[in-house]
Amino acid sequence: MPIDPIRKRLGSIAKISGKRRLTAWERLLLGKDVITYALGDLTWMATPQMSWPRWGVDAFVLQNKIWVVGGYHQDGSIADIEVFDTATRLWTSIPYPFTYFGQAFVTTSNGLLYAIGGLESCQSLVSPVEEYNPVTGLVTQKAAIPTPCYNPGIASTSNGKIYVMGGCQPPISNPGGPPSAVLDTVQIFNPQTNTWSVGTPLPSPRHQASAVAAPDGKIYVMGGFDGHAEFNRVDVYTPQTNSWQAATPMPTARRCFASALASNGKIYAIGGLNGASSLTTVEAFTPASNAWKSCAPLAAGRWYLGVAAFGAKLYACGGFMRSGNYQPDNANVSALAIVEEGTIQ
Repeated sequence: MPIDPIRKRLGSIAKISGKRRLTAWERLLLGKDVITYALGDLTWMATPQMSWPRWGVDAFVLQNKIWVVGGYHQDGSIADIEVFDTATRLWTSIPYPFTYFGQAFVTTSNGLLYAIGGLESCQSLVSPVEEYNPVTGLVTQKAAIPTPCYNPGIASTSNGKIYVMGGCQPPISNPGGPPSAVLDTVQIFNPQTNTWSVGTPLPSPRHQASAVAAPDGKIYVMGGFDGHAEFNRVDVYTPQTNSWQAATPMPTARRCFASALASNGKIYAIGGLNGASSLTTVEAFTPASNAWKSCAPLAAGRWYLGVAAFGAKLYACGGFMRSGNYQPDNANVSALAIVEEGTIQ
């Protein structure tokens, strides 16, 4: 069936309230058409796509816009920064300003963007830290991270400090093989003094976890992978006491997902990977009650996506999507340009 008749047929749907979900294929065909799916306090709809499909991204709010940073195109080339203006609904691009690839990215209360560590090849980690000023476009070299790592959880607290938690070391021989080590390290960077310190290690080593700093100053490290299985555990770090405690686990174990602290004080864990399954799952955690709640799922199951919270909105950007069951060498995996916009009621 040609695309235009499908678009015409589906375009008449204004809202879906749990009776039926649009398939990922239908949503991809619709592109910018407004289709929504609601469950609980969250409603998703399609929004203008990025310029290029990309995966392995992070998403942040800078200058009152959504910035999608890092990651790769389908062919493995490094992707430029893309910026979405929520007022004009337009995307613009900024040439990639950093030296390496595969860094851990984070923004801080000073309005700057940090690229930490990264790779200079598939099997070679680097330790430089680069500070990017979005106003001037200048990159400044900062103190190197003591223990380079790949795919850590990373978060910044209101005092501007950056916490790099866990991660892994690349494979020694086979570039496509498993990590040579999975870390439990907690490395703390103070941009004001340009110094690093070490915190109490994670309760268990992991990489591909997600970390979020909550308004109470605590950091929630969720999910991840230890080389054998995905986690659903949630560990909470208190910087003031340099200590850990357990929180209620996520309902869904996963890795390579994205999370964000929303304006309602909840932490949203979005998408990810469990085994070979790319997830549409969205779950919300309320720190005050230590409880999780299921929310409306994404239209497209994906991992290695980026999520940013801006006002009462969540923006889920890019990622990898698998079509059908697992195939050797991920032959049926594609990078995505789609962006889903979630409205929090």
